[in-house]
Amino acid sequence: MVLVVDDIDHLRPGLRFVATVGVFDGVHLGHVHVLERLRDLAAELGATPVAITFDPHPQAVITGRVPDLICDPHEKLERMADAGAEAIVVQRFDEAFRAQTAEEFLERLARGRSLVGLVMSHESAFGRDRRGTVDTVRRLAARDGFRLVEVDTLGVDGEPVSSSRIRSAITAGDLDAAERLLGRRYAVTGEVSGDRDGRWTMIPSGSVTLPPAGDYAVEASWCVVPDDDVGLRREARSVTSEAPWIPNEVGPGVAHVLDHTIELEVRPGRRGAGGPCVQIRFVGAASAR
Repeated sequence: MVLVVDDIDHLRPGLRFVATVGVFDGVHLGHVHVLERLRDLAAELGATPVAITFDPHPQAVITGRVPDLICDPHEKLERMADAGAEAIVVQRFDEAFRAQTAEEFLERLARGRSLVGLVMSHESAFGRDRRGTVDTVRRLAARDGFRLVEVDTLGVDGEPVSSSRIRSAITAGDLDAAERLLGRRYAVTGEVSGDRDGRWTMIPSGSVTLPPAGDYAVEASWCVVPDDDVGLRREARSVTSEAPWIPNEVGPGVAHVLDHTIELEVRPGRRGAGGPCVQIRFVGAASAR
């Protein structure tokens, strides 16, 4: 089980921990690389590995524009847990949080607890105006006595792995490239309505990245998603380190991708007990519509 809390202030008093900070949209291979290093550092130091992510997306506050996501929020937590996080903070990102300096953030994080390590990639930064760079944190680590571990940027096909690169690949219809960067097939989760001989209308959950309009071969899983909305984050809760999709039926199908919806055709199957939720994994190239 992995503990999920809604604020860094809600981490357990006296906790001995190592931390990493990031949006983790997609939990792609680069993110997994960082989280695995977090797990290893925690084992080395006898500490709990804590991953800190944000809701809403920081760009919603900074620019007023949020990029389309490449991972369902519930799935994101599960994949972070699979990669090594034993506690996850889904921190509310607002103007007050944005205004904190990197030093103030680290002081708040360690208040009443023992921060013994921090894992950062070379391009990561946090705090007001992203001034909490590796160079800044290296100085603070020497002063405050915690260990800073710098993780090399992971590259695939000669370029760094990034959420924006994956998003570009998906919108260009290059799902093979997206799969190489994610380390898995790209998937979309949403609610479905209608039941016309195995044909449903799917509304993706939130603002997600979709490939160009066309017909795609997919694998579909009816699923049960936790009732609590990640966006509400009312209290500490736990998630398992297994995927949240509890399939009653897994099978091939065709997804007719439109602008904002998906017409889904699958073999008739039994719908998930928790409601009309489905995850589709793209397995084949599109044909023009």
